[in-house]
Amino acid sequence: MVLNLLQNAAQAVPDRSREVWIATEFEQPDGEVVIEIGDQGVGMDDDLIAQISEPFVTTRRAQGGTGLGLSVSSRIVQEHGGRLLFDSTPGAGTRARVCLPASG
Repeated sequence: MVLNLLQNAAQAVPDRSREVWIATEFEQPDGEVVIEIGDQGVGMDDDLIAQISEPFVTTRRAQGGTGLGLSVSSRIVQEHGGRLLFDSTPGAGTRARVCLPASG
């Protein structure tokens, strides 16, 4: 799931001058471990963000994308009691936040 999010971030940047990053943190009040993966890529509008975790939704169909990676990643996170959240700005990039309970 993390590799899929990293791959998506890398594919979203138009050239090597833009960044892809990963960070982790523990959010004490919520008792969650958070993994953030971000990019300075092309970004997504609100309509796409609303459906990005649905099966077969892709911006990369012409490059062979199936639109299954984020739906599978979202399902994996949910099966572990977590949430997969996205924040994006067209032209500026996207941030994916994986929030998982620290204890099961």
